[in-house]
Amino acid sequence: MRDPATPSVNHAPLSIAIPQGERWKALLLVVLVFAAFAPFTSQGFIWDDDLWVTDNPTLRTWAGLGEIWFRPGSHPQYYPLVQSVFWLEYQAFGLEPLGYHVVNIVLHALSTLLLWRLLSRLNVPGALLGAACFAVHPMQVESVAWITELKNALSCVFYLLAAHTFLSYSELEVGGESRRRWGFYGLALFLFACAITSKSVTASLPAAILLVSWWKEQRFPWRRVVEVLPMFAAGAGMGVVTAWMEWKFVRATGADWDFTFLERFLIAGRAACFYLAKLVWPHPMAFLYPRWTIDASEAWQYAFPAGILALVGALFLLRGRLGKGPLVALLFYLGTLLPALGFVNVYPMRFSFVANHFAYHALIGPMAALGAGAWLLHRRLTSIPRVAKLVAAIVVGALLLVSTWRQAPEYRDEPTLWRSVLARDPKAWIAHVNLGEDAFRRGDFVAAERHYREVVRLAPHFETAHYNLGTALERLGRLEEAIAEYRAEVAAYPNRAINHVNLGVLLARTGDPRGAEVQLSEGVRLEPTRAEYVCNLGVLYESTGDPNQAATQFLRALELGSTDPRVYQSCARVLVALGRTEEALRTFRALVESRPGDAAARSVLEALSAPRSAPKRSKDSR
Repeated sequence: MRDPATPSVNHAPLSIAIPQGERWKALLLVVLVFAAFAPFTSQGFIWDDDLWVTDNPTLRTWAGLGEIWFRPGSHPQYYPLVQSVFWLEYQAFGLEPLGYHVVNIVLHALSTLLLWRLLSRLNVPGALLGAACFAVHPMQVESVAWITELKNALSCVFYLLAAHTFLSYSELEVGGESRRRWGFYGLALFLFACAITSKSVTASLPAAILLVSWWKEQRFPWRRVVEVLPMFAAGAGMGVVTAWMEWKFVRATGADWDFTFLERFLIAGRAACFYLAKLVWPHPMAFLYPRWTIDASEAWQYAFPAGILALVGALFLLRGRLGKGPLVALLFYLGTLLPALGFVNVYPMRFSFVANHFAYHALIGPMAALGAGAWLLHRRLTSIPRVAKLVAAIVVGALLLVSTWRQAPEYRDEPTLWRSVLARDPKAWIAHVNLGEDAFRRGDFVAAERHYREVVRLAPHFETAHYNLGTALERLGRLEEAIAEYRAEVAAYPNRAINHVNLGVLLARTGDPRGAEVQLSEGVRLEPTRAEYVCNLGVLYESTGDPNQAATQFLRALELGSTDPRVYQSCARVLVALGRTEEALRTFRALVESRPGDAAARSVLEALSAPRSAPKRSKDSR
């Protein structure tokens, strides 16, 4: 297809406003979005929604709002604008999921309208068709129906707004007011900042601007490179922050991410082909796809990256005949998808190399190309009646809607979601992890044991596989089996203090104080500043008749900041039993002075300070 003409200068540059004669198109797109996703509004919270919403303490208070912005690490991912919107939603909706779902759908509708207007401004043929595909395609379900993926829905709105604003800035180069033009430039930078603080994948926008500029102009627009440098710098910075957070807090490192560059190249090629195939033939759809086995010695695995490179080369060579449009759409897709292609470690790579929500922004390019191709084909096939073409379009749209609706039952709640994952992939061990956790919370320890045994079988390398199974066995009263699982956990991860502590506590409970002391001491050695680990040692020493050691551990726990009332009481009890009442008084006076609001510490101090009555004489005493 040929490239459309360069758009003319717009004298009302930020023309996101919809022309009166095209408002029916806007209404159609909005209706399509709500028709596609209305069935999801009755669904509940699912995976990771606890991390972002239901169990997120930063959403509860004004102080939490400050932590969202100024304390990286208060959440495993630093997307402060997303968390701020969640904060507002929590104030408005509490823990009622309906409001969260409606916000996601509204944002997706806004993105759809903005995409349509952007494609129209760029004179892309079939802009309405491309936007309609974006609106209802079943690959969009994760990004719209999953509350956690407010990240995608929100960031895409700011991404497209920034693109519109930068286009307005560029259109004012000829005959525009200088102050007004630079106002649009500043606004574009601000909107881009909003996009990258919602999701760092939007850092690809400046590259997309250069691609579109190259498409629209005869020569490469070098002046644009200078103009988008601030965006590149900000995007690179946010990308570094995101990668660091994945390493530091999400722990996206270890054997599951241990790939050579060649293996990552094979992953990237196959992932790029995967999303294009799902775009054209969206069946079957899944929340979690099986993780491929990557083997650089298998020749057939090179077919995927080779195919992508061949397609890029062919479109480049045919750009004189087809125009630059198809090539630009493909390069936009690959560039935007790059962070999710496996070259950078992200946590979901341990379960699967692909996920539908990874491609939300990137598929804008191929969807626009499909819309343009369908429109140009419609213009050429003049012999086919318009009614037949309209029927064909309605049928395709209906099939996409049905495919989207069919996913709704899977999102009812988290257990339903993971059962649907297992139905498609019985080897999906992460589904067993989550179903085991759900069963454990409900007190169904038999089901929890069953799922956790599957995790041990399918993924013995998972860092809490044996521990999870041990907890279920412990609740079932099968303590010797539980100890065996805890020992397996310690053997697999000997440098994790929590594993030694868990084993030590259970050994103490089953009458092995010497073994418990060894394990609890090792836990304290590995993490000497964890007050609760030190407390466990104190409890052990008190129970085994060593009050001096117990007192030492309880006092150390208080120094480390323990605020557990049981530790206060145990410390006071042991010190008094040792005759060190004055030391107990000094300790708790200092504690109350340093923690004036601590009612438990004050209560212990009052008990220690209370006058003790003299012992009563017996009647026969002399």
